[in-house]
Amino acid sequence: MKNILPFFTILAIAVTIPSVSASTRTSVFTPYSESFENQTYSGPEWEVIKLSGELPTVHLVNYEPNTGLYAASVRDKGFLVVENDHAGEVILATPAITVTEGMGDALFEWFYFRNSHITLQGVSQWNNEKWEPDYDLNDWGSDDMAPGWTSISVSGWPKYGTRTGQTGRFGWKLKLDGSGGVFCIDQVSFKLTPKYDFGLLRPYISPSPQPGHEMTVAVEVGAFGQLTSTNYKVIAQLDGVQIWESTSPDRGPWGTRYDHQEFQYTLPEGITLGQHTMTFNLEFAGDYASSEDGNLENNTIEVPFNVTCGFLQPAAKLEKSEEGILTWNIPASGHRFTDDFEYLESFSDGNLYVAYDLHPIYDYDVYIQSYDNHGTLGLYSVIDADGKPTLAAPEWEEALVPNLYHLMACTVADFTLPTESMRAASGNKTLLFWGNADGSPADNWLITPELSGEAQQVTLKMAAADPDSPEKIEILVSTSDKDISSFSLVSTIDIESTDYEDYLLNIPENVRYLALRHISDEGYALLIDDLEYAMKSRDVIGSNIYKDGMKVNDEPIQGTTFAPTEHGNYSVTVVYPEGESAPTPEIEFKGSGISNLSGENYTNIFYLDLFGNRIENPSEGIFIRIANGKATKVIF
Repeated sequence: MKNILPFFTILAIAVTIPSVSASTRTSVFTPYSESFENQTYSGPEWEVIKLSGELPTVHLVNYEPNTGLYAASVRDKGFLVVENDHAGEVILATPAITVTEGMGDALFEWFYFRNSHITLQGVSQWNNEKWEPDYDLNDWGSDDMAPGWTSISVSGWPKYGTRTGQTGRFGWKLKLDGSGGVFCIDQVSFKLTPKYDFGLLRPYISPSPQPGHEMTVAVEVGAFGQLTSTNYKVIAQLDGVQIWESTSPDRGPWGTRYDHQEFQYTLPEGITLGQHTMTFNLEFAGDYASSEDGNLENNTIEVPFNVTCGFLQPAAKLEKSEEGILTWNIPASGHRFTDDFEYLESFSDGNLYVAYDLHPIYDYDVYIQSYDNHGTLGLYSVIDADGKPTLAAPEWEEALVPNLYHLMACTVADFTLPTESMRAASGNKTLLFWGNADGSPADNWLITPELSGEAQQVTLKMAAADPDSPEKIEILVSTSDKDISSFSLVSTIDIESTDYEDYLLNIPENVRYLALRHISDEGYALLIDDLEYAMKSRDVIGSNIYKDGMKVNDEPIQGTTFAPTEHGNYSVTVVYPEGESAPTPEIEFKGSGISNLSGENYTNIFYLDLFGNRIENPSEGIFIRIANGKATKVIF
């Protein structure tokens, strides 16, 4: 099918067509359409008006044998044919159409074909006045050697609702010579489209930007309606202060489409932490064919976002001994740290810089725009180097968990929502590296925080989710930075077992970063849990203890032990110079867990108070006794 979409500027032409009275049939109203479905009229019949000579044969068909044409829309199975079987001039006229109230741009559309020796001109008649010429159609719609439909879309006539409340007819003036051939027409419609509308949509800001760091800022400009100017300006303001603008010069007529605007911005070092607002403003200049922006309410978007100091690692491995003493691990203290990933948000995918829209039918996200393939997942940097949407567990698809089919390096799988074939090695959560939905090889990176720099052994547990889909992972190290090009390969590991197995990695000294690179080419999902390593020390002020959500200590405590004395649910946070981490998952304490000293003999004894501070000579009160490596609550 040929498609020609001309824009017509209507000029007054000094040609007079004899006046013919309008049909007395009842008029129809906009929006009007006629597809001649099943070779019938959906409304009033059309009319052939003789101007001179004889009337041609007019009929409705689904197939025209001389041209081989079927209906423009196959499912409608019908179109109108005027035979060139008699010489003369006629007007093929629509029913009378009354333009309903409303402002907008008139749009008249149809499909047609004509043999080359039939001349054709568009005409119209308003309010029973004479027929007037509107446009010459002899430049299109004729190819005797390869007949096909041509689509015509005429916008801007009648202009901006100036015909509202009036009744008119559209027609095709045909000059026939009787030598054979046909004029065919189908899929006719006339409506008032909404005014031109420029608007902003799909704003984007990099998640959790930090002071002094670069962030991606983006928005799309949508042009809705038929044909309009593209002359506009987008301005971005941070907390009311302009930081960027983009001007789009006029590129002529522009139908419905979208224009992407994006820039990089470095947040000031001194910007305060907490919520800020990015405001996008659209300024539109309608300088083409009387275009104007018909809806000003979508020309401003305010986007709140939070400036953070970066991820503050929570305490890990909060545990309760048989005696009721709480212990935990502070990774910044320099000793070995086992990451069980329980503190990470369930089904988080690392906040890759990707925009999505909700699928209109299936209730999951559809990829729209990728701004960057990097993201953060707790302490870790993640990189989706393959840039492909991922697979998903059927059980999670049914439960509509977040981030299904997203572009991601990995996700925090939470098996409190169980699946048939997957589980965590400990607790409820693990890192899950999906295969790609299209079956292409995966290329997903997980990069640790900076390591201690000493030679060390890193341990982790890994399993394949599907026995028929083996997984593969590369172990890489960097002595400089976290750029992919800085890493060198240490080893490649094939994972086939669906049971978690222990793996030990020997990391030499001076290594700053360790990368786990999922590269399965036929995999389904790789599971990684209980990653243990020694990271670089950082400053820690201490820890806060919370009981049922209320802090129980006045100042951050030193050490990593605490002896509860009251029943409740306890959690721990880590206090850094930059702020306080998120709390650990709560652990329930029941009973006092207090022992006394009678009849017990120990060596290598020392005492701590309930906040973990060492006490040389405990007197009256409750204390933690450390004897031969065993912790017990005691009372004096």
